[in-house]
Amino acid sequence: CTSTMTTNISLPAPATTVEDERFSCDLVANAHLHVLFLRTVHIAGVSLRRPSSESLRRYTDLWLPLVASVSKKDTGAAADNTAGDITIGLIPPIDIAWLWHCHRLAPFDY
Repeated sequence: CTSTMTTNISLPAPATTVEDERFSCDLVANAHLHVLFLRTVHIAGVSLRRPSSESLRRYTDLWLPLVASVSKKDTGAAADNTAGDITIGLIPPIDIAWLWHCHRLAPFDY
């Protein structure tokens, strides 16, 4: 069914288009890295059991203070927006990485 009726209503142009939207990272690449991380944690068995008391101790007594000290030292703003990102250069052991991942997903539960 077609209509021969026309209107003279002009709609305002959208403020931005999909092409105008930019992200500061490659979402697809980061999603692939996240899946790789989850697979690695699962294969290692870390996500299949409760964290050990030693892992929890290392996370709270060693990892969190280390991250806090690095973030305090690196609070300047760089041109590439990487300054202040506490994850740059820090690679935790797999059990600590899993705890940190879970903590960041639900920070108020920890």
